[in-house]
Amino acid sequence: MKSYISGVLLALMMSTLVYASPLERDLKLTYQNIKNLKALSEEFKTLTPILQKLENESKLSHTETFKVKRLWGRMFDMRVTLNALYHTYADYGPRKTSDELKASLIKLTSTLTLVNTGVQISRLLWKMPKSHKMLNELHKTYPIGSLVSLENQIFKMYYILPMGEKLPSFFPEVDIEEQVKEFHQFGFATFTSKVENELNKIQKQESLSFKSIGQPFLKDKNNKWTIRRRYNRFMFKQLFTDIVTRVSTWLGDTKIKRRNKDYYNGKTYITLEQAKDFEQKLEPGDIMISRTNWFLSNAFLPGFWPHSFIYIGNLKKLYQLDSSPEINYHYKGKCKSQGLECDSFIGFLEKSKNTKVAFKHYLTKAKDGHEKVLIEATSDGVHFSSIRHTFLNDFLAAMRPKISYLEKAKAIEESMTFYGLPYDFDFDFDTHSSLVCSEVVAKSFLNKVSFDYNRKGGVYVEEYLNRYSLPVIGILKKMVDENVNYLRPSELEFVGFLKGEPKKKNARLASEKELYESVEWPKWSFMQ
Repeated sequence: MKSYISGVLLALMMSTLVYASPLERDLKLTYQNIKNLKALSEEFKTLTPILQKLENESKLSHTETFKVKRLWGRMFDMRVTLNALYHTYADYGPRKTSDELKASLIKLTSTLTLVNTGVQISRLLWKMPKSHKMLNELHKTYPIGSLVSLENQIFKMYYILPMGEKLPSFFPEVDIEEQVKEFHQFGFATFTSKVENELNKIQKQESLSFKSIGQPFLKDKNNKWTIRRRYNRFMFKQLFTDIVTRVSTWLGDTKIKRRNKDYYNGKTYITLEQAKDFEQKLEPGDIMISRTNWFLSNAFLPGFWPHSFIYIGNLKKLYQLDSSPEINYHYKGKCKSQGLECDSFIGFLEKSKNTKVAFKHYLTKAKDGHEKVLIEATSDGVHFSSIRHTFLNDFLAAMRPKISYLEKAKAIEESMTFYGLPYDFDFDFDTHSSLVCSEVVAKSFLNKVSFDYNRKGGVYVEEYLNRYSLPVIGILKKMVDENVNYLRPSELEFVGFLKGEPKKKNARLASEKELYESVEWPKWSFMQ
């Protein structure tokens, strides 16, 4: 299954550290999600023996049930993201500009993938009523009626109900034929980037699949009436309708905010003033996690918290760290042993071949004019950022490793060696040539703070498409296990938590207890 993302992916994703435009960002995100959803759909087919066991009146084991629901939740996440990407550009018209062409490519490939994978799942489960019942149940990772919603969305493209009846879905109707017509108005378009060309290949492949498999299945009159009967028998229509309304509101908000650059870390619940006040609590080497409700990045990994990073502080704070006798002694020796003209921690960062380029970039101001005070991995790769860029979220929390100042300095040094590496779109914890945000954290603190305890049991580092990943929520789960459940000695302590209040559209300082409760909060705000 590892082949689900081809070797070309690293070439597709940028290795230079410039912030991509929203459209360029969304082209990559679309490609990412399509490859993942297709791979997850293929993996779901391997669960057929388990689902058949359920149909044959046998009770599934806890492990089997967990496996099915976890995979279904991951597929739901991919479908949410692709629907949101489609909706972001739904009203872009074919005015034959390069941006309109890119938007049309996003819409068409998203639509084709949503429908074709939906058809694949629907056909697999067509005569499995018990599996339908299980997958339509409410779960912490997906809402009630998620399979009903999937089937209704793909079938209502061709199905006009009599007497004004509706076939509701969480997501808007998609029209492949309309998208194809719009896309073809651009004629023989030329794509300039590798990711655009890869998406164009996908649309050609998926178009053929739709014509040969998807379209006949969806136009079959018997299938249409089966879908209608299924929805009429669905017992939780009021709850389902409530979710439809919430998702519609969320899609609208997401569209507005994703298309307006002012919202990109600007009009979030946390204000710049709050971010500056919160920074006063922090020390170099603190680990941080964040979330903005309408961001679509990191949909691939579970949990409420999608992003993590390391706070380094400004140069003044690094000098304060450098004043520690143990740090000074260690780095004096390290400078001498490597023949470098330095006698301090900061001097070493400036002179070492592994960190000097990173340190030089760290000293420059961010594009927003603020000091760079943290290191993170985003789709732009591993880079430094300011509080203006990364603290302005809807939720923000900080935790402090219970290690010596020297160990923190070593972790900061290690993090700077990662500067410039590309983003790990494979989400593979065991590769080191590219990194996701949580890998920067875990690998900077390697042998100092442990996150890799029991892979088979999915403790923090867990399996995802035949590879292992560290979801950001795993960092918080570790704190809960150690500070609340006392499973082992604590390695991280609470520093602070800014909690967004959606109804008030602001944020407030919250307690350590509230932070730990967020372990169980759902990923999507429309489920909160």
